[in-house]
Amino acid sequence: MPVDETRFTNALNPMILTRYKENMPTAKVPRETETVYSDLRGACLRGADLAGRDLTGADLCRADLRKSVLRDATLCYSDMTGADLSGANLLHANLECADLAFAILNDANLKCANLFGANLVGAGMRGAELLGACLAGADLLDADMEGACLSGALYDMQTRWPERFDPSTCGAELIRNPGKAFAIDAGPGLQTKERHHNKQ
Repeated sequence: MPVDETRFTNALNPMILTRYKENMPTAKVPRETETVYSDLRGACLRGADLAGRDLTGADLCRADLRKSVLRDATLCYSDMTGADLSGANLLHANLECADLAFAILNDANLKCANLFGANLVGAGMRGAELLGACLAGADLLDADMEGACLSGALYDMQTRWPERFDPSTCGAELIRNPGKAFAIDAGPGLQTKERHHNKQ
């Protein structure tokens, strides 16, 4: 559901994100501006370029983020319940403790994303790319993961999976003691270090 211009502009003040309607060109948010994001519930951000932006704690409930670019974005503790992120680029995004319950992540790029402690209950994740992602402590109960790529994804004993889903058959790797440092600095280098440690 698109938001009206006044509410959307106020939510992003003083940085104005020009793309709030589906038929407008993709927005490129100025990197030099610091912004406190507030109420973006139901915002239409389809195809928006939010790469590298800090959206910590943002309320993006039911937002339309289809095909959006959130590469390297920080979305810790954000509320994205019911948001549509189909085909979104979340490469290396930090989604620690984000609420993605019943979100749509079909065909999303979540390679090397940090989903430590994220709530993904009932999320649609068909065909999602989770190569090398951190899923330690994540809750994926009742998520639809048909066709999802989990090769090299890391999980721990606190990770909850859909019923009768075996992550090891999809290439995911169990880590014993990921620790908070892993969650904050998740990335290919640290993942390699963890795997090496587990083999010792």
